[in-house]
Amino acid sequence: MTSLEILDVSKNKIRVIPDEIANLTSLKVLAIQKNKIEKLPICLGDISSLQVLKLDGNPILFPPPEVCAIKDNTPSPSNENEKDAVIATQVKKYMRSFLTREKLRIESEEDERSICAV
Repeated sequence: MTSLEILDVSKNKIRVIPDEIANLTSLKVLAIQKNKIEKLPICLGDISSLQVLKLDGNPILFPPPEVCAIKDNTPSPSNENEKDAVIATQVKKYMRSFLTREKLRIESEEDERSICAV
């Protein structure tokens, strides 16, 4: 299914998007509106082909709600697809940044442990 470009699982009472979604390397549109999703997978940041993320109607806690909405300083999108494209860009950027921070945190903790072990 690596050639799948559009995945619409809206209105299905889904609670979790599995990390395996990153295997859909051609995915351009992910529509997950009106489900029960609280956490988006970090791997969304790795799907370089993802252009549109439709996620309205979910009680999303991660990433933070401000990442999943149009920012005040962003020009107002002219239509829903443009809005969803802006959100996709924001979410992907946040997820990549989050992953980088987590890796640095883990490395720092490992360094501290090795220093304490001496």
